[in-house]
Amino acid sequence: MRGLTNSHYKLGDDWIRGAAELIQRFGFETIVDDKPDTFSAAFPMSQIAFYAGWYDGQFSGPFTASKVDFMPGAVAYHLHSFSAHVLRTRDQYWVGPLLAKGATATIGYVEEPYLEGTINVSAFFADFTALGFNFGEAAYAAQPSISWQTTVVGDPLYRPFGRKNPADHFGKRLQELHSELLARKSKLIEWSHLQVVNLNLAQGYPASDMIGYLEQEPTTRKSAVLQEKLGDIFYSRGKLADAIDAYDKALKLEMTPQQRIRVMLAQAELLALYTKRQQALDMYQEFLKEFTNYPALLSLYQRMLPLAQDLNKTTEVVRIEKEIERLSPHAEK
Repeated sequence: MRGLTNSHYKLGDDWIRGAAELIQRFGFETIVDDKPDTFSAAFPMSQIAFYAGWYDGQFSGPFTASKVDFMPGAVAYHLHSFSAHVLRTRDQYWVGPLLAKGATATIGYVEEPYLEGTINVSAFFADFTALGFNFGEAAYAAQPSISWQTTVVGDPLYRPFGRKNPADHFGKRLQELHSELLARKSKLIEWSHLQVVNLNLAQGYPASDMIGYLEQEPTTRKSAVLQEKLGDIFYSRGKLADAIDAYDKALKLEMTPQQRIRVMLAQAELLALYTKRQQALDMYQEFLKEFTNYPALLSLYQRMLPLAQDLNKTTEVVRIEKEIERLSPHAEK
């Protein structure tokens, strides 16, 4: 979102906020950014199922990486007047690059539709998920008017949340999916367990119950996704030692590079908060070895400096200060 509160364009924020609240209520891990700028290139955007944002003219931030961590079937949408101005491209506007990076379906605009002529993305996600519409139906229903500016790209019959009996509620479809994943012994079952936890938390169940659920579920022991969630819950309850332990277990398991970036940085910050300064500094140094092309090296060294100073690591302090000087933008003389 753009953090708008009172302008004509607040409608765009309202739509995206509504979509985020809906997706979160249905148990998906959800990140809402209401700052004016879009996500930075350093933002660890991992295992993306849904994306909705605005308002860059060209694809930017995490989507400029050589590999974007879209999940199979991901739906991505960036609101911009010319997001589909050119379709057959991997590096211009939004629709082409999103598809090239791995999104399954998207919607864009070949010319200026004006905000009121763009899709209501909140309604789109409600129809696509809660009501079980296929992609084509949801995209069609979300348009306030039909015009040549809007282009819908993807299999119109794509329907991951469809139900055999239209009268069944959304929760029953999730139960069916959970049973299917268990029967197939699919690794994707970890995401269904994560959804169970998030759904219960959203409905007000105690965090302690969800900790118990995750600790008793055998899948957690071999799932970086569930171990990270366990760490997040511990951290939210102020149980820092338990959170550190959960993140440590997650880091020993298979995970995508973007998830590893997120967990390593969270672990380093947590160790520093827990006054385990040497371990925090070691974690940052390990991070630098693994992710040499990390886009936000300056902020990383700025976090490392006070740790090295507190530990009286004189040589390390000098080295870090030199890196900060090298990476800092210099004022024009």
